[in-house]
Amino acid sequence: MEPTDYLPRCTSELDCSETVYRQAHEFRNKIADTTYPSGKHPAGLAAAALYAATCETGDRVTQQKISKVTDITCMTIRTHYRNFLDYDE
Repeated sequence: MEPTDYLPRCTSELDCSETVYRQAHEFRNKIADTTYPSGKHPAGLAAAALYAATCETGDRVTQQKISKVTDITCMTIRTHYRNFLDYDE
């Protein structure tokens, strides 16, 4: 499975906008061709992309809520999120 396979269900369960969904895809695509995703669980990458997208669009969803929907720990979301920001520069 790819991280993008998790996004439709997660954005739906969290009642996120289409803008958040598209932005999460963009974050995921920025790292897709790098070595970063290698060995990482796709759900963790999807959760971090979703969190990054909600931060960027202003549709703030807490890491805790994303964690419950994706079954990924907040620490994993935070770690991937910080790495996403490095690739976003």
